[in-house]
Amino acid sequence: ISLSCTLWAFVLGSLLNILVKRATESVKTDFTGEKEKRPIDKLKEKFKDKIGRLRSVFRKETEANAATNTNETAEMDANK
Repeated sequence: ISLSCTLWAFVLGSLLNILVKRATESVKTDFTGEKEKRPIDKLKEKFKDKIGRLRSVFRKETEANAATNTNETAEMDANK
């Protein structure tokens, strides 16, 4: 009997803890006016961030290549 009571107490305590946390979060979002993001929106945001990082890396590489190309042509013109 004591093991089953302990199990039920654990289950009820865990459920109560989860419900209190969710209620606190919902009151907080209602008070601040924030909207919860859906999981698909979170994934889209992460994907956009990663694409932005990749673009910035490629831009830096192309700018570096363009700078070296202009330096090489300037040196070639100077040597003529």
